[in-house]
Amino acid sequence: MLREALEYLTTPCPFLARRHGYLGEMVALGARHRRQRAVWEPHVACCHRFIADAIRDLPKGGRALVAGSGRLIEVPLPLLAERFDEVVLVDMLHTWSVRRAARRFGHVRLLTADVTGALAALDRMPPGSLSLPDPAPPNLPGERFAFAVSCNLLSQLPIMPLDVIERKHRSCPEAWCLRGPLCSSAG
Repeated sequence: MLREALEYLTTPCPFLARRHGYLGEMVALGARHRRQRAVWEPHVACCHRFIADAIRDLPKGGRALVAGSGRLIEVPLPLLAERFDEVVLVDMLHTWSVRRAARRFGHVRLLTADVTGALAALDRMPPGSLSLPDPAPPNLPGERFAFAVSCNLLSQLPIMPLDVIERKHRSCPEAWCLRGPLCSSAG
């Protein structure tokens, strides 16, 4: 628990990512992985094999994008770094362990961004507003990517933004989201 508290306090993190729970979730994910490493191993091995198979026939060089790089648990970074001229890791925040892993390779770049482009807009949304803002996804400059993989995104993308919407609509009985009514009659 002390390790998690120290990680939470010292990890560089955008204000909105900290405010809306992304940092807490990232720290908790690391703790769960450390506690359950043996249980996670088949999943992690499968993810590494999937990525290895996906890049096997690609020509060497070019750029690779890892959207939702997280803690790099499911990402075989050394394999990607060996295969591509540049590897771009995109996530809401990058822990110290991810920063250290990226520094081992001179051509791995960290991009701190909200791939949905929604968090800043949701944060500015007035409480009780039923008008969802237009997201502004990040700009990924440079040449096209020869390879892109989405890790930890599909299942995770809506969770934190939905939490923001739910917190802003507690007193709005008409509000509705993918999880059901935002305000129940019991609450």
